Amino acid sequence: MRTLSELQQAMAGALLSGQADAALLDGIAAGPIAAAAALRVHRNTVLAALSQALRLAYPGVAGVLGERAFDALSLAYIDQRPPRSGCLADFGEDFAGFVATHAVTPAQPWLSELARYDRAVECASQTVDDTAADLCLALDAQTQLRLAASLRVLGFRYAVAAIRDALEGQGSAAADLPPGEYWYAIWSSGQGACVRPLSTVAARFVIALLAGADLGSVLAGLEAQGDPAQIAASIEAEVFRAGYARLDLSPAVDTDA
Repeated sequence: MRTLSELQQAMAGALLSGQADAALLDGIAAGPIAAAAALRVHRNTVLAALSQALRLAYPGVAGVLGERAFDALSLAYIDQRPPRSGCLADFGEDFAGFVATHAVTPAQPWLSELARYDRAVECASQTVDDTAADLCLALDAQTQLRLAASLRVLGFRYAVAAIRDALEGQGSAAADLPPGEYWYAIWSSGQGACVRPLSTVAARFVIALLAGADLGSVLAGLEAQGDPAQIAASIEAEVFRAGYARLDLSPAVDTDA
């Protein structure tokens, strides 16, 4: 006789693969319909739930492909890469890589990047805004730069944020924009995900800070590659005044006291 764990594994395997062994079918209590038919009903429910989880996590990809094409893509993904845990939030973590190699995508080379963007936005929307975990950097003796703990800076070859905005009716069509260098800051506001486009200079500045680089050396390296005034203006507008950053001013210390 199978243990409970073995029975659960056999049931999960049957629901995901559509193949149930005789022992499993024999162990299912008789009901209005045959055991094999009952399993097919449950299998359809499981597949529908997993497909819906992918649709919610990847709304941009779902919007581009349409319902039928996305369902076909998600079912192929489920078949090849079934869930490994009971948490639906974890399911589909490598969906972008699957999209990149799937036959449905050759005419849309940006689709896998859109999937990666979808995933990053979804993760930010599920992240708790914990200001206590912010990255704090001293700019000078009285000023501290705080970067949101949830902040991620990602680079893409295509304007994926503009593509998704167009799908949501918030912008014009962007799929025809040429490949290039597109950077986005993505973070949690505590009420949902926030996205801000970044210039290459601002993106490299923030990436270096998040990696633990010294502020002075980062600025020196950037200024050696371009006009210092333009670089300072970009960092001021795109970093210091951005929603993911905050400048904290400490009261001056009276050294004569």
